[in-house]
Amino acid sequence: MADKEEKSGCAKFMSAIWQFPIFSIIFCGIVAVSSVMMYNESDKLETAVNSAMGTTVTEFKSGLLWTLIGIFVIDGGITFMSLISSQCVFECCWNKQMQKCSCCTQFICYTVNWFLFGMAYLLGLLSLLLTGVGTFITFFGIGANGLCEGRDAGGGDDADILITVNAMLKSIHDWICENSKGSGMDCKKFPEAIAEEQIPQFCSGTQDIYNLGAKFFALVALVVVSQWSFAIIQRANLVEGAVRRDFAKETNKEAGDSEMAGDRVEYNGPNV
Repeated sequence: MADKEEKSGCAKFMSAIWQFPIFSIIFCGIVAVSSVMMYNESDKLETAVNSAMGTTVTEFKSGLLWTLIGIFVIDGGITFMSLISSQCVFECCWNKQMQKCSCCTQFICYTVNWFLFGMAYLLGLLSLLLTGVGTFITFFGIGANGLCEGRDAGGGDDADILITVNAMLKSIHDWICENSKGSGMDCKKFPEAIAEEQIPQFCSGTQDIYNLGAKFFALVALVVVSQWSFAIIQRANLVEGAVRRDFAKETNKEAGDSEMAGDRVEYNGPNV
């Protein structure tokens, strides 16, 4: 068997750098920064919503925290898989493992890759759900704030605003109750009406939602785009790893045939 042409040390280094998953790392950084900022904004947004309603309507902050932790852990795992799926890592480590135990290595790699691929899609769907909730809260704040701007400008009194606000709250309450049957959601948490003396507090809360909504929505959009990008990246990891392992199997088979023919083939990777 003809010996392969050896690359120089500089060529090997540049080849390894070229395979470095720079875009995966950039997206992982975006997810990390956006997640921290979004969690901080969610605390303010939750306070604003509950203040406007005069009661605890939502407690999404704790659920959001665990979702964001899950997103960062899975995306970090996908970034790591991008790194170890590169050719230089396979030549250094995984080809050696394919020589020692082909079935075990393939089973572990397929299991990990498919798990990360499935979780990436699941978290992508959860992030879309977050987008829907954020959009609903943002547009609710924008609409309600429009009523309060007339009040602040002296164009209406609290009694007039109360009629419109209560009609809007009743409609939202009924819609939530009709569409949440069987989901376990308690639609009674969302009030059907507020009292006239709550109007100043309601307007203050909707003003905060109006101010926070755009930033929160932008951060959610960043997380959603990054998460679906990671689903695509992991699909590429899955395919690339499978191709490299199949190639290693063929190489090991050819090496075995060569050894049987009297040609000894050496493998210089570490025994990890």
